Amino acid sequence: MVVQALVVFAAIACGGDEERMGPAGATTASSPVSSVAVGPTAQPAATTPPTSARAALPTPEAGRQLTGQAAVDALRHGGYVLYFRHALTDQEEQDRDAPELADCKLQRNLSEAGRDQAREIGRNIERLVLPIGIALASPYCRTRDTAGYAFGHYSVNRDLAQFTINDTGSEGRITALRRILATVPAAGTDTVLVSHVNNFLAIGGVTLAEGEALLLVPDGSESFTIAGRIKPDEWATAK
Repeated sequence: MVVQALVVFAAIACGGDEERMGPAGATTASSPVSSVAVGPTAQPAATTPPTSARAALPTPEAGRQLTGQAAVDALRHGGYVLYFRHALTDQEEQDRDAPELADCKLQRNLSEAGRDQAREIGRNIERLVLPIGIALASPYCRTRDTAGYAFGHYSVNRDLAQFTINDTGSEGRITALRRILATVPAAGTDTVLVSHVNNFLAIGGVTLAEGEALLLVPDGSESFTIAGRIKPDEWATAK
């Protein structure tokens, strides 16, 4: 499969060789999914198509954003970065200060509704035959679980880790995240990023509901354009 080939290529290119089965924080029986950890500074493996190809991507009218069916139709062209906030979480849980990210018990995790939400998003993206290529996730359990349940594969990238009160303004972290958001996907594919609301709020001034996604048009340098957004329930109504 093309998706599997892209994942393997990303792991080789970035030096990652750790492979696991199942979402990171799964506590109930579920179908196993695989993930490949590619290290703390891994970048998406991508080629940069000509400017003319990037300019041909469907974009919204001035002052408007692609939503629902229009956003899904745009994704079929490839060339977008899909930035997801993780799925629904258990709000009674809280992250410990400087949590050990491998220990899901020290973090806020997906609720049962969140696991169902991630699976439903994944089923509909598969049904819509969207050209998903590389999927990168923050090292937190809720983001890894969202990527695992939704896409069946992901690579961990620590530059997507949650911004906290102490480091939201860190220029180094913002620069690293902006570089990922601006990376053009491999030709004919869309890149998926699963991260946190604070990160995009700091870099793009936009807040997201849990499970919501933004469509970004990367410029291949250090910038991107927000082309649209898709609410979690809009995947199911698209054709």
